[in-house]
Amino acid sequence: MTLTAEAFLLLFAVADGAPRSERSYAPGWLGRWFLAQVDVPVKRGFPTKPNFVPRSTRSGAESLAAFVRVYELLLGRAPQLAALDLCRIRVQSPFAKWMSYPLGLVCYLIPAHCRRHLAQARAAAGELGAA
Repeated sequence: MTLTAEAFLLLFAVADGAPRSERSYAPGWLGRWFLAQVDVPVKRGFPTKPNFVPRSTRSGAESLAAFVRVYELLLGRAPQLAALDLCRIRVQSPFAKWMSYPLGLVCYLIPAHCRRHLAQARAAAGELGAA
């Protein structure tokens, strides 16, 4: 989740000098479909790109500290993003170079991605407890 959040944080750099708008963002049908693929309940797995495979050299404490740091940075950008035209600003996916989507969708993707992995962690913890 940390590596993905770091990649999404880079997308928020478009906030500098980007078009402003008062309108809010809501995903269209394609965005809602895409969100359903990465959110819970987990319907199918996706192969992880090599640069998004977690580093095994970090301790649990280091991993948690990195996670908290990047999510604090993401939350810190929220006020700046609120004034942007999240419908019109498009960003390239850090996972599939051929794909782009509205910046507003990223604001939905981040928590959906977290929910997915937290559900997977809960399931794995349950499986460990049952063994």
